[in-house]
Amino acid sequence: MLARSERDRPGGQGAGRPACRRPMESLLILGAAALCLSCPALGSGDHHHRSEAFTAWTTRADIFMEYVQPVARKEARFTIHLTELKEFRPIAKGTVTIRLVKGGSPPVEGKVDRCTRAGIFHPTVTPPEPGDYRAEVLVTGQELVESFPVGTIRVLAAGESPPPAPEESPGGDLVPFLKEQQWTIPFRTVVAAQRELNDAVHVLGEIKAKPGCRVEVTSPAEGRVMSTPPTLGHRVHAGDTLAEIAPFLAPEVDRPQVEQEVKQAQAELTLAAATLLRTQGLVEKGAMPEKELSAARTQHAIAGAKLQSASQRREAFVGTQQHTSGGAGADRHFRVRAPIGGLVTRIEFTNDQQVTRDRFLMELTDLRRVWIELRVFEPDLPLVRQSIGAVFTLPGFEKSFDLGQLSGKVVHVGPCLEPASRTAPIVYEVTNPEERFPIGGFVEAEILTRRSGRYLSVPIEALMEDGNRNVLFVHVSGEAFERRYVVTGVRDRGYVAILEGLKPGERVVTTGAYEILLSTKSAAIPQHGHAH
Repeated sequence: MLARSERDRPGGQGAGRPACRRPMESLLILGAAALCLSCPALGSGDHHHRSEAFTAWTTRADIFMEYVQPVARKEARFTIHLTELKEFRPIAKGTVTIRLVKGGSPPVEGKVDRCTRAGIFHPTVTPPEPGDYRAEVLVTGQELVESFPVGTIRVLAAGESPPPAPEESPGGDLVPFLKEQQWTIPFRTVVAAQRELNDAVHVLGEIKAKPGCRVEVTSPAEGRVMSTPPTLGHRVHAGDTLAEIAPFLAPEVDRPQVEQEVKQAQAELTLAAATLLRTQGLVEKGAMPEKELSAARTQHAIAGAKLQSASQRREAFVGTQQHTSGGAGADRHFRVRAPIGGLVTRIEFTNDQQVTRDRFLMELTDLRRVWIELRVFEPDLPLVRQSIGAVFTLPGFEKSFDLGQLSGKVVHVGPCLEPASRTAPIVYEVTNPEERFPIGGFVEAEILTRRSGRYLSVPIEALMEDGNRNVLFVHVSGEAFERRYVVTGVRDRGYVAILEGLKPGERVVTTGAYEILLSTKSAAIPQHGHAH
């Protein structure tokens, strides 16, 4: 005899739930109620017989069948729901046959070649005599060709009372969610299986330009711009002319001053570098506070920028002077050249504009390789220092990126903690695929710390939060889902290890799990909650 239908189980589809509080939840419940009122309840007229249900999955489809226990020489009606699993859509076309076989007698069949509603078929069959029949459902058509062995169905004699239902041990928290609801929303289920997962530390971070790959271009002299600027997003190569500037004063007047500025900037940078090195050593020994190191780094950066600006001006005077005409006393124009190759990411000048010396003109950014700087909390630093890789997830990208796929490497693991957040940086240099990673973009990362082994796991999107607990919804039968509170472990490349609360081979909801969670917080769905 088949197991009792989930509609008859404690906590099944007739179980009560709290009142509806949200508009979206109300829509789900009102829709189910409307379906309930559209036709008589399953098996009307045979209320003294027990309702049964059967659910099975294959690699391509699932079947959910409901029926009232058949009586010999009376027509038995079966309600069969068919779902194609790849897109999780109802199967609307095909022939569905219910076949009953008793001992060596010829099979008794009933078939329909069209659905009552998309996904729902109603074959009927009249068993000739009471007894145990081996049942099978056959589906043939363009959408699906499949056989579903149902098992044994008990056919009663006329006037015979059905045997008492078997006692059931207290089950889990069953949540009803009708096939009609599953078919109208994005919905997916997967089978829990063992997978090789790595232990990982979950951290957040930011995409930054690689040092030397983001440059601010300034004017080498006071003058007037004599050229049209490149367009925003235009790609330039190192040495390309970005602008021409006609200075207000003769270059010879300023040249000695420029040479002096270069020498002074070089001296300041040398001093700043020595100070930074000395300060870093003292901080690491605990002889100087962390803020002194930050100040030394700032001074070193300022000195470097000053030297870069002075060097650009000297290059403009020494290497790029030219006459616009061959006559004596002709104006001298200074070519502003691209110090690096990359994209023009900012422009702040126009043709015929007067500019001052050292005025910002544009920004160039080389996006071919970028830095990903992650912030690691203090307790995780020892694990991160022994990492074997990382996986990065960025908003707007469907797939995560493995460090190896990006030809990445660890550039730096910070030795000092930031006092306010108690975090230290770990910096990766990676290839920027098609230059789509934006500077300043947000990054989630899993830093793989060590090989952990095989775990029972499911996709992370299957995991919901109910209060302060992690919950999965297990698809136990066609329209019944069991709420399981689980203990989780390692998370790696889109999967999470389930340490307690789930068994291998159980089917869990991924897409659509949130809608099921919402339904648990709304009003009760009627016991016979859909039309057939």
